[in-house]
Amino acid sequence: MKNLTAHLNATLSEAFASAGLETTHATVVPSGRPELADYQCNGALALAKPMGKNPRELAETILAELKKSDAEGAMFAELSIAGPGFINIKLSDAFLASHAHGLLTSPTLGFPRTEKPDTIILDYAGPNMGKPMHVGHLRPTIIGESLKRMLNFAGHNAQGDVHFGDWGMPMGMIIAELEHDHPEWPFFEEGKTDGFPTESPIDIDEIGAIYRKAAARGKEDEDVRRKARLTAAALQEEHPGYIALWKLLRGVSFESAKKNFLRLNATFELWLGESDVRQMLAPMIDELKDKKIAELDDGAIIIRFDEEKKMPPALIEKSDGGYTYATTDLATIKLRTEDYGTNRIIYIVDRRQSLHFQQVFESARMADYANYELTHAAIGTINGPDGTPLKSREGAPPKLDDLLNAAIDKAREKLPEVGSEKAEGFTQEDLDNLATEIGVATIKFQDLHNNRNTEYIFDLEQFSRFEGKTGPYLQYSVARINSIFEKAGLDVANKGEPIKVTHASERNLILSIANFTDALNRSIERYEPSALCEQVYTVAQKFSAFYNDCPILSTEDEAVKASRLTLAALTRAHQLVCLDLLGIAAPHKMLTR
Repeated sequence: MKNLTAHLNATLSEAFASAGLETTHATVVPSGRPELADYQCNGALALAKPMGKNPRELAETILAELKKSDAEGAMFAELSIAGPGFINIKLSDAFLASHAHGLLTSPTLGFPRTEKPDTIILDYAGPNMGKPMHVGHLRPTIIGESLKRMLNFAGHNAQGDVHFGDWGMPMGMIIAELEHDHPEWPFFEEGKTDGFPTESPIDIDEIGAIYRKAAARGKEDEDVRRKARLTAAALQEEHPGYIALWKLLRGVSFESAKKNFLRLNATFELWLGESDVRQMLAPMIDELKDKKIAELDDGAIIIRFDEEKKMPPALIEKSDGGYTYATTDLATIKLRTEDYGTNRIIYIVDRRQSLHFQQVFESARMADYANYELTHAAIGTINGPDGTPLKSREGAPPKLDDLLNAAIDKAREKLPEVGSEKAEGFTQEDLDNLATEIGVATIKFQDLHNNRNTEYIFDLEQFSRFEGKTGPYLQYSVARINSIFEKAGLDVANKGEPIKVTHASERNLILSIANFTDALNRSIERYEPSALCEQVYTVAQKFSAFYNDCPILSTEDEAVKASRLTLAALTRAHQLVCLDLLGIAAPHKMLTR
């Protein structure tokens, strides 16, 4: 079925054409005065000036064609002209009711899936082996996950790639530091090529501590830096002991990251890292030099851009032979094109990396590695009360684990104790799971409803409320509907009685649900989950008004009761789809103290 906006646009296009007018402007937008109209068309004003016509007269002509096409009044309850030529449209109750029932029977809520699917890789999260995941990984992870779900819902083949930072100088620093502290480990035994330990000698926190220690010592001691460079070079040359140790540390880092991703309801189809292109780097640079794209500059190898690009050269090989992030990112684009058939790549990365991606994208085009869309969906930072990026008491970004634990603990404070009357039927495990779902929703929705390119202040107390524009409020909107059907002794999934519009709150709820396609398209086109967040929140508000204004179970008219139950079921279906696209769980039941 067509979504409501598309249906109205098609009807208007026919009216414009019948009136002998260009159809480009035959489009509607939701009315800014919902008390007067549901939708508004401004096409007459847009056409009037180039045609030398009076816009109100054009609007009258269009209106006449609309009335002619709907002589029985099946679609329009009222058509009028406002101001200099705005066409106001109010839909009939019967048409809205029919459209709402059609949405309930559509597996996509009327959203039209693409007929030309792309193969898309979304590059997000980007954890590093050298340290546990921190708050800086939160936004790219949850925004990337949501965009991936939206693109797949739209019919594309979208895959998430974690793009692990597991190679290069940081690995040289870690391994060199471990060799300094533990020269007796088998990994560092001269001439040893096999029989290495199969379990990591350190955990994820120790890996982070070692990296910080190595970085601090390297700042003060050139010998430490030189040893790290030599170790990184030996790792690149597949030193058996270094490779064996690196694989164990990589495994520990992977498992740590997976635990965080599981809590965030984020999944990755690809677990590639910088190491997966390590054998490509030298041949790629040779290729770029042969193509006269890369050149030698003071001992280093760079890619120089045309002056109109107004970008400094991209450094792809340092004078000491080391590679850069630009080198590995460029090779990764080449890999994704050749091995995965990718025809779109979206990077969900900090906006402070904008120049880096401009350089990499232009290099990829120059090298003919990507004749397709490359997008940097830039994201802002999560800030503390002082307006600067959120930090722990120690001055470093807080661990992601700690942030999630704080949100879950805050949610648990608002839940009843096991064994209490309000928690009847719930085990401690049930309550712990509910606290996790609410706590994670608290964090995720607060982030997603902000414009991705802006900063926002982290305020856990405000985010965790059960009312207002929060994740728990949206979860509650679904749980309330579940409760209605339980009280009625009915299965929400099987409700499909005809909808009958009898109250303005029913109209408003249907109209808000009907905006789903437009909201999702905005989110996809702009790489902006906030549009869908606004949609799901608006529907929750409209349902709350409907619930207050329109008694469901207590109404004596059985046809009206059945209609309102169906409308509640539609609302639930809409909220579940939206929350899933945002990666937010919808508990069957919500509890409070």
